Amino acid sequence: IIRQWLKTMARDQKWWTLALGVWWIVGMVNAWAGEPTAPLLRDGEHEVTVQEYRQMLLTLPDERARARYQDNVRLGEDVLRYIDQRKRMAAEAERLGLAEQPELQAMFAVARRQILSDALLARYLRDMQYPDFTDLAHEYYLTHRQEYRIPERLELAQIELKVTCECERGNQRALAEKILARLQAGESFEDLAKQYSNDKTAAASGGLLTLQVGQGGVDSAFQAAALALDAEHPLSGIVETSEGYYLIRLLRRHEASERDFESVKAEIIERLRKNYQATQMADYQARFKTGSTAVINQELLKDQALPQ
Repeated sequence: IIRQWLKTMARDQKWWTLALGVWWIVGMVNAWAGEPTAPLLRDGEHEVTVQEYRQMLLTLPDERARARYQDNVRLGEDVLRYIDQRKRMAAEAERLGLAEQPELQAMFAVARRQILSDALLARYLRDMQYPDFTDLAHEYYLTHRQEYRIPERLELAQIELKVTCECERGNQRALAEKILARLQAGESFEDLAKQYSNDKTAAASGGLLTLQVGQGGVDSAFQAAALALDAEHPLSGIVETSEGYYLIRLLRRHEASERDFESVKAEIIERLRKNYQATQMADYQARFKTGSTAVINQELLKDQALPQ
């Protein structure tokens, strides 16, 4: 559990910054009213208090994660042991004077700055007021209708006879002609696909596949042959491509359609909401940017080498 916690911290820079800083900025976490005075863990002279445990839970990324640890005693015990171990290690580090090292002092200072600035942004986001996007969503729909068009879609079955070299084309063409003759004689397309098709994944289901008109990655000859099929003539002739030969059967044609506004309204509003949120956050952060009249001491900056 603790390893998972640490992996999450390593994955999320904001999270490990928070975890580093929360112990340094104890003053940011107010003591809870009526908090129990008895320690949650005691091992000789070593203790873990309720406040220290709660501080650790506050570094978790969301309420659901906190509830998981609060509701599971075994997980809580693991956290207590982890806190105790880290307290002992921190105490030893302080005894050795590590806390006074310039590198650690710099990390503490940067962590505090990062935590406070992230907290400011989180508060701004939490308190953000959103307008009603309904009219704007409808306007977006009317001006971007192409995004909500569903292309024509064909449900097909295929028999694929691949060639790995030009020397195989003669034999594969002859096989395709024999299979086509059997299909025209009334034999099952599904059975012949399972027996002969080189596309074993599709062959297992009788050669089934779906073709969306206009999608990339489909051979032009294959697509043209598929589009030429209809209910009256559902079986293609032999289709030759660079990869080999195909026999295609049309199972069902879905005409092109368009999603109506009500079916996409929530999706558009969510997109507009996110765009609004991003713009507002960017504008808010811009309030704190260095002004255009700021003066940077170039000469002094050149002399700021890191201490050896």
